[in-house]
Amino acid sequence: MEIPKTAFAPADPGEPSFLTLLPPEIRNRIYEILFKRDGHVLLHDPSAVYRSEPKKSEHAFDGTYYDWVYSYRLHCDKLIIKGGEFRHDFHQSISLMRVCRQIYHEAADILYGHNTFMFSRIEGHISGHTDYSQLMHAGRWLSRLGSQIVLLQSVVVDVDTMCLGSCRCDAEFDLLPLTRLIWASSDLRGVIEFGCSGRAKLSRVQTNLLPIRLTETLNNVLTALAITDVLDTKRYDFSNRLLDSIIISPFENIGQVVFHQDLNHNEMPCMEFALSDEGSTLTPTPAGKQRLERLPPIILTKILEYAWTSSDEITFDLDRHAASGLHLNLLQVCASMRKALSLSGRITQRHSVVIQTTSTEPVTNFNEFTKLRDLIYTDVDWIPHEYSAEVFSHLVLVSPHQDSKPLELLLHFSLDHPASLSELRINLREAMILLCYPSLHPKAMLRVTLEYQLGTRTHRQESIFSVAKLQRKLFLFLSEFLSQTPSCAKFPSGTENDLIHPLPNLWVDGHGNIVAASCYGQSCETEHTGRSGLKLNEWSTVELQIQGYEWASTFTGETSISKQQMMGTNYGVWNDELSKQFVPVWCALRSCHWKDWPQKNPTDTLLELH
Repeated sequence: MEIPKTAFAPADPGEPSFLTLLPPEIRNRIYEILFKRDGHVLLHDPSAVYRSEPKKSEHAFDGTYYDWVYSYRLHCDKLIIKGGEFRHDFHQSISLMRVCRQIYHEAADILYGHNTFMFSRIEGHISGHTDYSQLMHAGRWLSRLGSQIVLLQSVVVDVDTMCLGSCRCDAEFDLLPLTRLIWASSDLRGVIEFGCSGRAKLSRVQTNLLPIRLTETLNNVLTALAITDVLDTKRYDFSNRLLDSIIISPFENIGQVVFHQDLNHNEMPCMEFALSDEGSTLTPTPAGKQRLERLPPIILTKILEYAWTSSDEITFDLDRHAASGLHLNLLQVCASMRKALSLSGRITQRHSVVIQTTSTEPVTNFNEFTKLRDLIYTDVDWIPHEYSAEVFSHLVLVSPHQDSKPLELLLHFSLDHPASLSELRINLREAMILLCYPSLHPKAMLRVTLEYQLGTRTHRQESIFSVAKLQRKLFLFLSEFLSQTPSCAKFPSGTENDLIHPLPNLWVDGHGNIVAASCYGQSCETEHTGRSGLKLNEWSTVELQIQGYEWASTFTGETSISKQQMMGTNYGVWNDELSKQFVPVWCALRSCHWKDWPQKNPTDTLLELH
């Protein structure tokens, strides 16, 4: 049979669609079959879950890169299986809404008006990233609906799948996006609410984190903000440049209305309020007079600069647990004052900082420098701040300005018998935590003082020397120690059990001259004095630098330095554990003065230093 040829021609716009010829009841039934779902229509933000695949340029080693890629793909496969409940097959019928305007409006009324949209996230997926938040996604998704938003009858933000008590992003809630939507359309009153999907983990249902209780609180706060407007914040919504966020902390029963930052980039102004009666009552916190914490950070920094210290010298006395010349009580004034510490780097520019400790024995390790290590890496109780070690390292050890006054470590000997500085013996093994600190001032000094009573007179001797030169001598000495005593300090072979080799005892006298070394845990009979006969104590800085380049490249090709320990020192990672191990200390000393050792010719160094 011959099929007649037909020509394409535009459809007659005046001709009705066959669907529009059906009775409204039948059309609505078709729309319900295609667009209506019996349960909740679960929505989440897939772009925040399936992050981009790791890039090879971000990883130094191929093995690490491929491990990350494998973990990423395995993680995505698990998420795809778990994310099946968020697929509702609307894509198979959504093209029907493009037929004509009449069908679009009729179908949209069923799609948006006969479904309950619940914003949730994949069950058991705990992510501290604030992007993967059902509350944030709800605000973005609803704001893109345009005029169709008035068709909504039920929108629920799921509280069950929030990782309450685990993620910081779920400890505070920004209700401004939902509040603005209700302000813009009164039809949404009672439509948007918080609810429970029944998908909560039993292990997370605790008394103070019960999702049902949190749901009631959030709903009450949303009603108070968006419907009754008890804080009178709607008046600021005439421009989107005024309000920045409305943060609620229901577990602390507080909140704040945050305004946009001003043109001078000062701290964002805010209006604080308290929550009570499960969020039904919002009470503004009286501002009163201009409080200290309300001042801009730049002003607080100036206040700290002048009020922080009372003298030109700041002394941390490790024996008395006191800091003279430094008003530590300022840390207890307010949180803004503590925050301003991060901006007050100029404090160490105008003041010299001294860390001092005392010994009554001529041969000592100053109790393994325990108090010094605690001050650097432990939150000591005599600095009134919950992060005292962080405060100390920022004010004292981190020296962003080359023109700031250098740090000084004072080792004081108070003896009951005559002695000389040359007779003193100081074990610096435990002090390497400070001497190898990555950001230590390049001109830091070490001062040794000796006092003893002879009759009615007090005799005093003093020696001061550069930490930088001491670092160079220690590096050369450890290199010789390594070459002559491989059983005590060999480089690790790369296996996990071989990663830790203890640093030997490092003995110096009161003039900073290296005397001997002994394997850690062994007697002094195994002391090592070096192949050079300790002539390095007589060498100049130039000679030490040249010899250092030779030693810096000696062991790299012959021995296997583990990548794990090299990473620990070459990238600024430094802690109490690494400071007691041979390889990290050796690498840290090399990084202090010979960072360019792979490209450097030792014979060219003499010309540069001169």
